[in-house]
Amino acid sequence: MEKLQKIILHPYFSYGYVFVVIFCIFSLLALPQGHPLITLGVASGLVMFALQRYRKYLLKRRN
Repeated sequence: MEKLQKIILHPYFSYGYVFVVIFCIFSLLALPQGHPLITLGVASGLVMFALQRYRKYLLKRRN
């Protein structure tokens, strides 16, 4: 669990979050309906959203 917290609290984690959000939007807009990457994009977007919320919680608790 501590290793996951180190990864989430790393300063470059936000770049990964932005990349996943852009990938999610691109997959929703550019790919045809029913394409498997749409499911992957939305699922990864939801996971990254939850991790970002957990990151904010950890940063708040840290200070």
